[in-house]
Amino acid sequence: MKTEKRTEDDMAEDFYCSEITEEIWKRIEGKSYKPECTVPREHLRCIHVLHKDLDGVTHEGEMICNAYIADSQRIRAWSGRHR
Repeated sequence: MKTEKRTEDDMAEDFYCSEITEEIWKRIEGKSYKPECTVPREHLRCIHVLHKDLDGVTHEGEMICNAYIADSQRIRAWSGRHR
């Protein structure tokens, strides 16, 4: 996927935030979400982002973070600067 040929609106659609669904939970439980983690699942969000590798190729990815951060304008502002 090359973002250079896409519009700002197209790229904005690729950035979104969601609650931790059952599907996501099954992937992270016991792996990136360890049994000793003290942050409740309902306080987490999954952010879908585009990022570039060292060769400049665009990839899709996910990042799990605290809901306060994900739901804030800070993360939206950050995503706009790092397209």
